[in-house]
Amino acid sequence: MQRYPLGRTLLVALGLALAGPPVLADDDDDDSYRSSRSHRSSQGHGHSHGHSGSHDHARPHRSAELTVDNPRGDELHVYLDGRYLGEVDDGDSERFGVPEGRHTLLLRAEDGEVILVTEISLSGQRGVRVAAPLGMGTLLVDNRSGTTLALEVDGVVLATLRSGERRSLGLEEGRHKIRAIYTQLGSDRLLEAERIDLDDGELERIVLEPATVTQARVHNLGDRPLELVVNGVSVGSSVPGAGTKVEVPVGRSVFELRHQGRVVASAVASLGPYADHIVQLEPELLGALTVSNPLPIDVELVCARGSRTRVQAYGSTTYDGLAPGRFPLRVERLTGETIGSLSPLVEPGERERAVVQPPTEGVVVLRSDSPERLEVWVDGRRLARLDPREELRLSLPLGRQVLQLRDRYGVQVEVARVQVDPYSEARLRVDTPHRRPHEDHEHHYGVSYDSGHSSCTGSTSARRESEGAQVRAHVRVATR
Repeated sequence: MQRYPLGRTLLVALGLALAGPPVLADDDDDDSYRSSRSHRSSQGHGHSHGHSGSHDHARPHRSAELTVDNPRGDELHVYLDGRYLGEVDDGDSERFGVPEGRHTLLLRAEDGEVILVTEISLSGQRGVRVAAPLGMGTLLVDNRSGTTLALEVDGVVLATLRSGERRSLGLEEGRHKIRAIYTQLGSDRLLEAERIDLDDGELERIVLEPATVTQARVHNLGDRPLELVVNGVSVGSSVPGAGTKVEVPVGRSVFELRHQGRVVASAVASLGPYADHIVQLEPELLGALTVSNPLPIDVELVCARGSRTRVQAYGSTTYDGLAPGRFPLRVERLTGETIGSLSPLVEPGERERAVVQPPTEGVVVLRSDSPERLEVWVDGRRLARLDPREELRLSLPLGRQVLQLRDRYGVQVEVARVQVDPYSEARLRVDTPHRRPHEDHEHHYGVSYDSGHSSCTGSTSARRESEGAQVRAHVRVATR
């Protein structure tokens, strides 16, 4: 909205041209326009307005009553439909009897300046009271917006402006709130709002430019609420059957419906500033998947995006709103070891089922109290290194397994036999070696074994010669 303040002289000229010269009534035709009090002496007034002698305003019967208040510092002269009614002293009020109906009221100052021109409607049951403004200015509005606008001044709609139209409005001096309003999608939209300070005799010009934002109503044609994203920004949930109003810049916009971050429907539209824009998005038909866990332990399901869902023992979980196709899942223990994987096929509009399969491996935990690094071998393969004071978790095939521990020279220093269970951890603890003074290369290790169930004890030994040195290993097996 652009403003162009002009000068007082132009307003005075505009006001005089608008109202024209005073139209004086003939004495013979003045019977129906009478003041409610005896008029003052004609001194000065008859001369000023072309009347000779004094005005005798005897009150005949009247149809309606007009009251004019004059808060200004000079006298006012009152005209109704071009006929002179009388004067109102400064700071005073006067009542005039006038015919019923609609009339044009004009108030002039002593110097001839037009103070007010307005339309009034009178009836016998309801009079009209008009207060002369302290000062008047003019607002000139130039509508270049490209649409029809309602012009609101101080909360009251004073005019409707077509595109390209200019309109002048007389306003009292002081501060005014100006609003330009148009209609879109059944609701009023504010094009521009401006506050102006209008001085007596000032002409203020406002230019209304085209809107830079517009509205669209987006409809979700799917069967469930989905996230609505416009130009990359989430604007909330879009519910089927209820359109969502969004405000976007004029021009190209991208509309998307997303489910769990995945785009399931999208549209690109180029939108003008004022039309009723409707965008319809039809998401692809989605499916669902229920995963059951028949195992006696809790598990976690990990999807391709990395999100995790815990499923209790003998429980289940359901994934809704899945895109058609394969839905891969990794099944893990709560301690992080992989049990297996699932890759069910999700059909559009269908609810599929999948079942977690029992594990084919169990967990063996090694705890080293040794100050030396050891290597862990199973079936002739080196699986891992066991650092000093470290705990190592291994996934091994179910059943009886033989673990070999070797030192940094590759010498086998320990053999442990463990029973690997699908649901309970087997724990082995390697004790600190004790070096004998007379055997530089002989170390003695102790291994304690806890399978997590059953109770027994036992021992075994292994012998190996390496580089002329004899190594003895003792295994202590203790299970709870």
